[in-house]
Amino acid sequence: MLRATFDNQHNELFPNQFVIARLLEQEKLKVILVPSAAVQRNSTSTYVYVVKADSTVTLRQVKVGTSDDNNTEITTGVQEGEVVVLTGVDKLQEGSKVAVTMEGAAPNAGKQPAAAKQPTAGKKPGAGKSK
Repeated sequence: MLRATFDNQHNELFPNQFVIARLLEQEKLKVILVPSAAVQRNSTSTYVYVVKADSTVTLRQVKVGTSDDNNTEITTGVQEGEVVVLTGVDKLQEGSKVAVTMEGAAPNAGKQPAAAKQPTAGKKPGAGKSK
């Protein structure tokens, strides 16, 4: 919670009005961001499914850092540029074969994707998707 006192010269706010404010507490550079939907949790761990070069998936234990509305920081477990599964994770097992579909691209010709994936993010905060 945050409490502040400031001038209200234009009478834009009134007493007891509820507002949502964001305060930048720290700035993190060169972090790995993934869409929050890719991060899965069970009773003992936090994990993501990573797509390997042979189009199979592997379950990877991760440690998460800061999260916002759409993205979660991965502190360990995923490297920059690795592709993580975003949807359809409830149907996956270790070694499942998948077809990768990136946002804005057509699915692989003649194949139904088992799960849609998103790439991990770039090096700056707030960049949810790489190009």
